[in-house]
Amino acid sequence: MIDATVLLRSFVFASALLYLLADWRDRRRLQDEREQLIKLKAGTVVQNLSVAVVVCATVYYMHNPRVDAIYLIVAVAGSLIYGNLLGSWWYRRRL
Repeated sequence: MIDATVLLRSFVFASALLYLLADWRDRRRLQDEREQLIKLKAGTVVQNLSVAVVVCATVYYMHNPRVDAIYLIVAVAGSLIYGNLLGSWWYRRRL
């Protein structure tokens, strides 16, 4: 059986690697008004998603204080990373 710590570390490492690859790809794109609009809209998605995850994590932690808080911190960090990636991807397809 795989330990939860190994899974958590693998998730964090894979997320960081994915974010760095996406950032490298975005830096190579031509920067124009459309890209700036995409970044602003993706930032709005990240902000709304992270607030929702923080509220849900707080409520969950209040009702179940035995859970290790690092899992909640990773959930918030994941919402920031994946919110940015998915928001950028979504608005590039729509605009």
